[in-house]
Amino acid sequence: MKRFVTYFLPLTLICLCGCEQKEHQPPPVERISLAVRFFTSMENQDAATAVIQGRNILARDTSQNHVLTLVSIQESNHAIANAQRKLNEGKIARVPHRCAQDPARPCEQCSALDIIENALLNYPDNNILKNTRYKLLELLHAESYFREMDRATTSAAITEARETIESGLFRNMTPQLTAYLNFCREREQLLAARERAASQAAREAASRDAAAAAADDERRSEEDSRHSEATAAEGQESQRMRDAAGPVPFEDQLEAASDAADKAKAEDARREAEAVRFLQQNSSGNDGE
Repeated sequence: MKRFVTYFLPLTLICLCGCEQKEHQPPPVERISLAVRFFTSMENQDAATAVIQGRNILARDTSQNHVLTLVSIQESNHAIANAQRKLNEGKIARVPHRCAQDPARPCEQCSALDIIENALLNYPDNNILKNTRYKLLELLHAESYFREMDRATTSAAITEARETIESGLFRNMTPQLTAYLNFCREREQLLAARERAASQAAREAASRDAAAAAADDERRSEEDSRHSEATAAEGQESQRMRDAAGPVPFEDQLEAASDAADKAKAEDARREAEAVRFLQQNSSGNDGE
């Protein structure tokens, strides 16, 4: 986390501090004494006193927007400076613990979010602190965003990771992060061009393969047709040769001999049966005498 945050998002919070020297219009003459004390307290880095004096000025003249801005800066100065130090150490997420809850003197366990949340307890309407909290909440997910970009190997994955970073860290956009996203966009475009070329080459190869397969099918079909025709011609030629050769020699004699043999066998069987009946009849007659 520290590597990503400190490289791409430097001075995310501290840039809001140190605005005490901002040029401003001189306050009305009747409140010059209070205004002088207010700016003197800021120069002496006495934030607590400066906040009270600034609010007194605003109570007399609510149109002093520049004073309101300075008061907000004084309210948030210490908290943001301390949160920045924790951010540089990679300590962002809140850590359950007990401490003095003082943004000006955070304990070792306090994270950047702990410090800002504690400051908001004292100054709930401070827009600078609110904006800082939003920035820190974005940074909680920064490491996972960059990790997804490192893992992206296609143009679509890079596009998704880049858009996630742009939307997820828009409050923390820095020149370094902008340059990184521009690099990712160039890589995305290069990969997209390569993918389109590869896709076109694949389509052309598939078209060639389909044409070759169709030609091969047609060739095999023609070969099958020629083979069938040749087989039919051979069959017809064989039948023609058998018809031309006439009957097989001795075929009729062989069939006649086979029929005669069958008849002889049948006659022998008949005679044998008659002999058996004759013997049985004679045997019965002798028994009766």
